[in-house]
Amino acid sequence: MIAKNLKSRSFAGCVDYVMRVNHDHNIYTSDTWRIIGSQGIIGETREQIIASMEAGASLNPRVKSPAGHISVSFHSADKDRLTDELMMKIARDYLKGMGLDKTQHIIVRHLETGSPHFHIIYNMIGKDGKRITSGHNYRRNIAVCKSLKLKYGLTFGGENQHQSTENLHGKELAKAEIRMTVSDALSSSRSWNDLIRNLAVRNISVEFKQRRNSDVIEGVSFRMGDHRFKASDISRDYSYGRLNARFERLRNNHSGIGLHQASTRRDAPSSSIVDALGSVAEATVNVGGCLLSDLFTLGPSVNAEEMAFKNEMDRQEAKRKRKNGKSMRR
Repeated sequence: MIAKNLKSRSFAGCVDYVMRVNHDHNIYTSDTWRIIGSQGIIGETREQIIASMEAGASLNPRVKSPAGHISVSFHSADKDRLTDELMMKIARDYLKGMGLDKTQHIIVRHLETGSPHFHIIYNMIGKDGKRITSGHNYRRNIAVCKSLKLKYGLTFGGENQHQSTENLHGKELAKAEIRMTVSDALSSSRSWNDLIRNLAVRNISVEFKQRRNSDVIEGVSFRMGDHRFKASDISRDYSYGRLNARFERLRNNHSGIGLHQASTRRDAPSSSIVDALGSVAEATVNVGGCLLSDLFTLGPSVNAEEMAFKNEMDRQEAKRKRKNGKSMRR
């Protein structure tokens, strides 16, 4: 059992992520996730959950980012015995151990991968209007996870996935955070499109390196703020070649399924992942009763996380055009 605090900017962004609102609905269907528990929430729809949490956060308007997001995953050996009921008990005990049991929260189980896991979205503002900070206590998190593994007889292993960031600063801290965030994002990504979207909502952008005077992709990097790292420097498993192979296997397993999935063939003469992803903003596929293009329409109801994703896509496209323009002038 491993619990990770994930970066979050708004309740809407967190809820949309766990409910797969902006994911490919041909893959992430209604039976690949479900709410298994909640507290202090009126209703179960996206709008009701967000409204409930925003109402709770209004008790302390001085806190600008009151949304908390924790991902709890388990060893694959425990998959068969992790029923919704058992996961619920573990989640409740975890929340109590972390001092988060007195605030609003929802618990959402994801089932689209072979790795059993659930997400907790919680309000950092308690019922008394005071800010709750214990959810980000790294040492407490490790101790609670260990005690729950012993209590419920869960498989030990994979402890190296925990990485203390308490003594890291600057570049090394950014690298550690990117490594953990990419690891979590990959658990729910079946394509480059998914990965970029999942990372964009967590303030990490994906940058592709093209071969000189060509649109052939030969490398990938991750950027968070002012820090940029080659994917292979984060982990060998995140190199462009290995991620390509991963997405190719997933695409073969779901042949013919998915929207705007970029070609992952290295020898494709004119394949451009950047082009394929850039076309997302122009999609007119019906998703949840509205056009996907509507999700990228600027207006009072625009989602901040979706806007971040669109801006990243626009930036990638502008960069590609500038590079191609320089090549033509030569």
